Amino acid sequence: MTSSLLGIFAALLALLGAVLAAHAIDTGMFTFGLGLLGFGVFFVYWLMKDHFDQREAAPKT
Repeated sequence: MTSSLLGIFAALLALLGAVLAAHAIDTGMFTFGLGLLGFGVFFVYWLMKDHFDQREAAPKT
């Protein structure tokens, strides 16, 4: 449940970063938007990796 909420939050941050980068007037805001986009995408992939690592480590029944 917590991972789902964090994933949704990270996806919203990535979307916000894409919008900021797309509508940026100066280089600083463009760089910040791309950084936020990269962080959000990286964090979602990390959450997915962590989820599947936990499933793989769980004992088989």
